[in-house]
Order: sequence, then C-alpha cells, then structure tokens
Amino acid sequence: MPKIHLLNWALKTPERTRSLLIGAEQGQLQLPIWGFDPALAIALNLAFSESLISQTTNGFELSPTGRSYVSLILADDSVLSEEKTALKSIGKKITEDMVSTVSKGWE
Repeated sequence: MPKIHLLNWALKTPERTRSLLIGAEQGQLQLPIWGFDPALAIALNLAFSESLISQTTNGFELSPTGRSYVSLILADDSVLSEEKTALKSIGKKITEDMVSTVSKGWE
C-alpha cells in the first residue's frame, strides 16, 4: 500500500512528480520522506464502500464498476489531465521493491 501513498504524494506538486519520474527512469528512487495522507485512506474506504475497488492480499484492485468509472475519467481530457499525463509517463516503472527500498531509509 505504500506505493499508492507515494504516487499520491508525488502528484501534489510538479517538482515531486519530476523527482518520481526521474527515479522511475533510473530504476532507483532518491526521494525525501513522503507523507501518508489520511485523505487518501478515507478515499480508499469510500471507494471500497461504493464497490469501486476490492481488497486483495497485496492491496486493492478495481472492480468492474471501478473500471467503468476509470474509463469515463480517462475518456474526458478535461478531468485530471496533469495527473493522467504524469501517471502515463511513470507507467509501471515504480515497483513495490523500489518503494520498499527507499522507505527503509526512514528507519
């Protein structure tokens, strides 16, 4: 679950997003400590209660209803355009291992 918190943290400012993209391209994250936003936990709980996501052993996955909702968001260029661009650039280049490695430096 730390990965979703990292992405949430990074998307809050262009500088953070650039740092994450650089780390994704290099295969190693060099980031300061990021925050775990309580609002994200509330949003995940709401998405779960609305059956947009379901819990898995590794976190969450989109339900069919959630996938339909995401399709609507992706189809509308006026909604979350900067965030969608950033996430497309990052893609799946940030792995759970990368997040785990960088967060171990906090201890």
